Order: sequence, then C-alpha cells, then structure tokens
Amino acid sequence: MKKSKIINIFNLFLKIRLSENLLAEKKKINLIKSPVHLSVGQEAVPLGVHISFLKGDIVFGNHRSHHHLLSLGSRLDKFFGEILCKSNGLSKGYGASMHLVDKKNGFYGSVPIVTGSLSLATGAAFALRAKNSNNIAIAYLGDGATEEGLFHESLLFSSQNKLPILYVVENNEYSSNVHISLRQISSDLIRFAKAHSIKCIKVDGNNIFQIYSKSKKVIANMRKKKEPFLIEAKTYRHYGHVDWRDDLDVGIERSKSKLLYWKKR
Repeated sequence: MKKSKIINIFNLFLKIRLSENLLAEKKKINLIKSPVHLSVGQEAVPLGVHISFLKGDIVFGNHRSHHHLLSLGSRLDKFFGEILCKSNGLSKGYGASMHLVDKKNGFYGSVPIVTGSLSLATGAAFALRAKNSNNIAIAYLGDGATEEGLFHESLLFSSQNKLPILYVVENNEYSSNVHISLRQISSDLIRFAKAHSIKCIKVDGNNIFQIYSKSKKVIANMRKKKEPFLIEAKTYRHYGHVDWRDDLDVGIERSKSKLLYWKKR
C-alpha cells in the first residue's frame, strides 16, 4: 500500500474516532436526544474493506453504522445534522443515528432492526447479478445477528443463486448486553457460512492491513466469479451497547481489565 493511501486512511480513521467521541460527549450532556450506538474500537473493519470499494457497489449497515457510513466519505456536516435531527441531515433529520443513508457515496441504508438490512443487501446483490454487473453488495452485521433466521435465509439464498455479496460480521462478543458465551456453543461464527457452502475467513478486526490484504483478494475474486463470501472480524466496542457509558453496558458492569486490553489494542 502506498504511503499516501496509508496517510489518507489514517486521517479517515481519526475523523471517525474523533467524531464518535464527540457524539459521546454531547450525548452525556443530553444535547443529542436520540440514542447513539457508537462504533469506537471497530473502525478498522469497514476502512480496510472499503479500500477496494468501486463506484456502483452497494453497502448496507445495521444499527451501529457511523463507521460504515463515514468510511465511505460521507460529509460530516450532513452526518452531524442527521444525528441532531436537523433538516440539513442525510435523511433531512428524520432518521437520526440509526436510519442513515447516503446513496451518493454507496451507502444504501442502516436500520435498528437486527438483520433488517440483510435481505435488502441480498436483494441488491441479486439485482447486480441480473444486470451482469461488475459491482458487489456489502452487508455489515454483528455477532448477535447470526442468531436470527433472516441471516440464515439470506446466506442460503445467496449461496443457491451465486450472488456477489460480502457479509461482514463484526464480532464484538456482545449482543446488546449478553456475551456470546451465554448465547452460542461456539464463538467461531464462520461455521454458519460453511453450513451454506459459502467461502469464508476470519480476520483481526483491529488490524487494518490484514483486513485490507485479505478483503482485497476476496472482493477481486467475487467480481470475477460472482459468488458470496463471509468475513468474520474479531473486534470490541469501547462504549456500551448504546450511548456514552463504557463501564456499564445496558445495566451490566463490563470487565474493566478486558476493556483496557482492547483499548490498548
């Protein structure tokens, strides 16, 4: 990767990190009225993937999608306007933090309903294949979404129809406030892709160079072969499930030693 590109990515990383820390500060003093689901600690995932983004690619997010949107180059004034429910916002102030859209930059929407955008992303991939397009669809989801039926239906449909869609699972260990060890028999989430005969890999979600090098090859192959792929990125969110607290996560106290470990990473 060229030095100039590395500098650009680092600047974009800082843009996302500082923006979200500012949101946390303003939510704490109640300037922001809507809930905010912050992605601090998870920024490297979409940044690494979107280096291979091409005009015409379609990206869908989830309820925690500030980093997905901003990593595509969305304007900060429109982003903050939307969070503050202002008319100059990306959705004219009607969407706030969890209903974001910026089609101009390839971001087709985020929704608060878990897996609510997966079927839309899978449908977009179906349309791209029907058009014999060189573009792909990208769908972001958390580890909790892998427990929803729509996730498995989407994987099955994309596998059967050989759709050009990249499912990116940001495994931050928590579904709201419940640790993955209390919800699943294994934290190895690529097993679901294997069950549907979808190729898959695991990456360090805090190593942007690894994410870039792995996803670059994956996406290049998807554009040629028109087939789905799943990436599981192991990461951790610094803040709780929602809003500005990091010590408490929807009423439960998180391990301070583990939180410090991930912050150092």
